[in-house]
Amino acid sequence: MSWIVIMLLVLPLAAQEITLPQKKSGLAFSAGISVPLLCFAAEDPAIQTSGFAKPGFTFDISYTYRFNSWTGIKTMLYYASNKAGNSRVPALAAANHYRAVGWMAGPLLYKSFSGKWEAAFSPLAGISKVWTPELTRQNETWLYKQSAPCFSWGGELSIAYSINEKNSFHLKTGHLNMKPQFSRHPGETAKSEQHFVLVNVDAGWGWTF
Repeated sequence: MSWIVIMLLVLPLAAQEITLPQKKSGLAFSAGISVPLLCFAAEDPAIQTSGFAKPGFTFDISYTYRFNSWTGIKTMLYYASNKAGNSRVPALAAANHYRAVGWMAGPLLYKSFSGKWEAAFSPLAGISKVWTPELTRQNETWLYKQSAPCFSWGGELSIAYSINEKNSFHLKTGHLNMKPQFSRHPGETAKSEQHFVLVNVDAGWGWTF
């Protein structure tokens, strides 16, 4: 008789759905290709805003915190490197890349599908620092090596697949804009604006906790 009473007490409890607390924090690592667009990729030496940038490499580390089942916040540290120059405007071998590092943050919007898939979008803004290559034209300096801080903005769209409760694999694409100002020659006080436009396509690994 006693075991019947125990079963009657235990079975309703066992039948109830147990809701585990949602993991709110996430850390992700990504790497991929960085593709310059518009004036940043232009190769006309007659136009001062031409960047002569080539496709390069990008890497980022991001942290997300989720407020509920569809919104949160995202912050990210990134690095991008793009080779520069061509036969008409060559770059010095020791300084032949544009390089940028920065921190960006913004809201996170996401949606889960079928318990395994998730799509997410984040508009981002922050601050970056950009280093230039040294470009020459007809044996004269066209752009000398220097660095400058600037405001940066853009966005990311991603899709992730959950391998298990904590780990996921993701693919994402991002758009990055910057407008640093550079001098063309050493000692020159006048500066011109260089519009950096990059589209990044990368893959990576995420961990939730």
